[in-house]
Amino acid sequence: MNLRATFRIRPLLLSWGIGAALVLVLFVLGEIVPSLAQTLLSPGLLLAGLAGYGAHDIEAIVLVS
Repeated sequence: MNLRATFRIRPLLLSWGIGAALVLVLFVLGEIVPSLAQTLLSPGLLLAGLAGYGAHDIEAIVLVS
């Protein structure tokens, strides 16, 4: 009976590669179109602004969280 867990490097490298590519794409988008990157990283701020909530409204705090 083999009780050793098999460790596979391929899924680990694949997830690191996908994560690095996503970070690179977000960085490039942030340099080209800063408002688009801000919208992608925190959509709650955009929703609070579109709904017209102020900084001290409880609805804005809920949306941003």
